[in-house]
Amino acid sequence: MMYGKFGALGALLLVSGYVHAGYTTVTNVEKQTVGYDLSAISIPDQPGGASAWKENNSLSVVYDCGANGSVTYSLNVAGVQIDNKTWKTSNEGVGIRYKLEGAYDFFPSVETYPYTTKQPTCKEGKETTTYVHVRYQLVRLAAHVPAGGVGPLPNVTVNVNNDDPAAKDFSQLFLSGIAKNIKVNGCAIDAPSQVTLPDLYTADLLAGVNLQTTRIPITLKNCPGAVNNITYKFSPANGTMSYANGEMKTAPGSARGIYLRLTKENGQPYSLNGIFAIDHYQGSGDYSLPANISYYIHSVNDVRPGPVNEAITLTVDYN
Repeated sequence: MMYGKFGALGALLLVSGYVHAGYTTVTNVEKQTVGYDLSAISIPDQPGGASAWKENNSLSVVYDCGANGSVTYSLNVAGVQIDNKTWKTSNEGVGIRYKLEGAYDFFPSVETYPYTTKQPTCKEGKETTTYVHVRYQLVRLAAHVPAGGVGPLPNVTVNVNNDDPAAKDFSQLFLSGIAKNIKVNGCAIDAPSQVTLPDLYTADLLAGVNLQTTRIPITLKNCPGAVNNITYKFSPANGTMSYANGEMKTAPGSARGIYLRLTKENGQPYSLNGIFAIDHYQGSGDYSLPANISYYIHSVNDVRPGPVNEAITLTVDYN
């Protein structure tokens, strides 16, 4: 008889390896293009000055976190550079600058060309949405800002490049065209609050213009550049006798049969409530408005003595 021990025959197989953590990867960039909103921006008063930063909207970005790799963000500005921060606009006196930054500082902001910055790695987790901001500001380049707007402005594209070789990269045109135009700081109006005409006597009355015209000194000071033109109009408080001939009615209680006539330096009448462009507007600076006033009579027989009073409103607009 044979006796023996029988045991199971086996082997232990050791398997070794390493599981790599995932990449930080942008998986989607919002398809959105917006125009520049300049409505809250004005051109600085002094050369070298810059406006506040402004944006029209943000660009949403979806990403997955991972311990490897990162994501590179950059801007492509389709314009002409002046320096590493400033780009030309259509107006030689004004430049524009850009700043690329992430919501809640999820990547470092950058203000210099080529506007390249990296999103850091993060702990692996669920898909997250964040926002990219492309801000801009206007810069005054010279003491004199010529006439003409600042647009068109450069098109700006946001580029997103993943380190993950298997991931898709993104390029989105984000800024194009002007949605709202620039805020204009108007001229200061330097004009007398009251103009006194010489006394007119009944013995000297004539039909038409009486006595010499009296000049009204009006200067528009510190007018803005970067507009196409500046227009103005004169509006009498008590209406017109003949708007085309510049004839104004006078205030209640004034002498009867006496009107006031507003003319230009060449003697041609202003069309009251009509719109006139500043002659030879060339941009920022001071401009004089030609204005003269005189008595005007239709019929000498209708005149009755008394004071002659009227108020005129000057309105200035920017186009």
